[in-house]
Amino acid sequence: MTTLKRLLPANDGLSVGGHRIALPNPALLQPPYDVILVLAISLLGFALAGWATVRLHRAHGIAMAVLLLVIMTSVALIPLAIVLTDDAPGARAMTISAIIWTFGPLFLSAPGSFGGGRLPAR
Repeated sequence: MTTLKRLLPANDGLSVGGHRIALPNPALLQPPYDVILVLAISLLGFALAGWATVRLHRAHGIAMAVLLLVIMTSVALIPLAIVLTDDAPGARAMTISAIIWTFGPLFLSAPGSFGGGRLPAR
């Protein structure tokens, strides 16, 4: 029982083997900079993926970028559909703003991958 008690989360972090593991409080980035950083990294990552897709498929670059866009958007729709249709006991409904802030970075695949895909096509 003492081993299990050491692995359970504490109030201010996780206690493992007598050592406390916790994130610094307050967080390193304060709002709104944390959201801006997540959006920027997501957009740049999708732009890099679109650029690489078009660059590696010279003959059909834009067609492959559109295919990447469709695949990434449909993959982003799966967790959104799960969250919106969740009716399990204890599940609470998300507000529209919470849905936008949660799933917004996933839908940055559309402008990111297509915008990054347009760069080598010029």
